[in-house]
Amino acid sequence: MTQSLDCEALSRQLSQNRVLLFNRQQEAKKLSDQLSAAKKALYAAQQDVDFYLKRGVLDWLPARKRERLAQLGAAQQRLETARLQRERFESASAENRLARQRLENEIARASDALKSVQEAPQLPALSPVQRQEHLGRLKDAVRAVRQASQYTAQALSNSQSARTLGTLDVFLDTGLIGDLIKYNRVEDAQQAAASAQSSLVRAKKALDNLPEAERVYFRSLGEISGGLRAWDIVFDDLISGLMVREKIRENCAVLERQLGELNALRRVLERRIDALSKDG
Repeated sequence: MTQSLDCEALSRQLSQNRVLLFNRQQEAKKLSDQLSAAKKALYAAQQDVDFYLKRGVLDWLPARKRERLAQLGAAQQRLETARLQRERFESASAENRLARQRLENEIARASDALKSVQEAPQLPALSPVQRQEHLGRLKDAVRAVRQASQYTAQALSNSQSARTLGTLDVFLDTGLIGDLIKYNRVEDAQQAAASAQSSLVRAKKALDNLPEAERVYFRSLGEISGGLRAWDIVFDDLISGLMVREKIRENCAVLERQLGELNALRRVLERRIDALSKDG
């Protein structure tokens, strides 16, 4: 019964998030059209200003000059209005992109949670002694998974920092110091990922011979070869910088997915513990 209610609640949440995402996509299209119109108005206003400035320089008659100055002032006002409108639409578009990304992440998490509930095996009838043993192993696994999540979040943070440094190196050429800091972040991320993997080994051991053990796995990170690293540090050219940044970007995507899966696994294990505790 509890599992059925969980499925219904997650299904409703998933449907609501998809409706919100559709509305965001429609709003993004509208904002894109408005931004395009604002850019066109800005261009037209800039052309007006340039036109009146050029004509004002050649026009020496006082009456005509006053008229040109008035026209120039009006054109500059339209230009400023167009600029403000463009900035407002660009800001709204950026906020809309972030909101859409958050909704897509929510949909992915809700889908994973719904799948975990739907695919969860039914608990067999357990004796009081078996139930206590099962509870203890599940609690040990939850602690290990929670620790793995913390290490994965730490690895993700370091990878994101390295990705930012890699972007700066590509476009601004941060030099040797920037490269050393970037690779230090990469090493920190690898160490945190290794710690997360060790925690998952403990979780799998705690869940040995239990159905939940099938959900425990770790996604390996891609490594930056020694040759590519040396090339990037010594020559510090655009090609090596782009290759390194792409490797780091791929690792960020892996860690983001891993973190979502670990959080979903932790929730499944916690629901098992609640179900066993109520049965007891």
